[in-house]
Amino acid sequence: MISRHKKFFRMVSALIVAAFATGTGIQPTMAGTPPVVILDAGHGGDDPGAVGNGMKEKDITLEVTQKVRDILKGKGYTVIMTRDNDSNPSLDSRVNLCKNNSSPDMLVSIHVNSGGGTGTEAFYTDRYSTLTTNSYALAKRLATNVANSTGMVKRGDANGVKHERESAPRQLALLTCSKAPSALIELAFIDAPSSKPDVNVLRNKRSVLAQAIADAMMAGLPAAIPSGPSGYTYCNKEGQRCVFSGTKSVAYGANGRFVYQNRNGGVDCKNEVFGDPVPGVVKACFIR
Repeated sequence: MISRHKKFFRMVSALIVAAFATGTGIQPTMAGTPPVVILDAGHGGDDPGAVGNGMKEKDITLEVTQKVRDILKGKGYTVIMTRDNDSNPSLDSRVNLCKNNSSPDMLVSIHVNSGGGTGTEAFYTDRYSTLTTNSYALAKRLATNVANSTGMVKRGDANGVKHERESAPRQLALLTCSKAPSALIELAFIDAPSSKPDVNVLRNKRSVLAQAIADAMMAGLPAAIPSGPSGYTYCNKEGQRCVFSGTKSVAYGANGRFVYQNRNGGVDCKNEVFGDPVPGVVKACFIR
């Protein structure tokens, strides 16, 4: 839960690992490692998070996060968990774990709300302007998928999204520990009135919540084995440099939508260089 209770954000943050290998030397990398995602299960250990209706936030977030992990791993993604048991890494240790590693492709923190309200909402940050669109799009997909799959309402703006400034300063530290598209989802209210669906969702629909979150994440990620235009070979992921010898045709994009440039020796795989052919989705460079 992000608000009110002092307990909460001892959680945030994340570890990170390099996702796609960088092409170097004469030959580019021919096949990248799978995209890397970070999942953060809020609270844990001696910090129960929000409590209500015989449930604890720390238990719900861990179970849902583990289910999301299993779905994503089953699709070939590399998944890093900030906690995978009933422990409570400090906020600083989670953030440091994140900052001391290379960039992931996406980061999602999972929480449960309290305070007597109802509905789901997701938070994003715009501290890194080049990825604001991706982070907002991720938050929108998370809130929309959870609402649509459970019958709950969306809080925040029309898309169920709130900016980090609508929360306490340190509560969203996880979202700023890397430049990956990042969002925090508040699944539902653990103390919602019985007339609302929240409590039933949190108690009985954790697999539904996990699938909704996994689908929202995968919609913004390239396939675990990236696929470029016909005749092109994967070189490197968005935000990294694609290096090769001579002049090559470079395709930049994902999910069948690409822009093309001829380049000599290499190019940075960035929206600033190519434009953004697929807003809200992690892209890659392919060469021919």
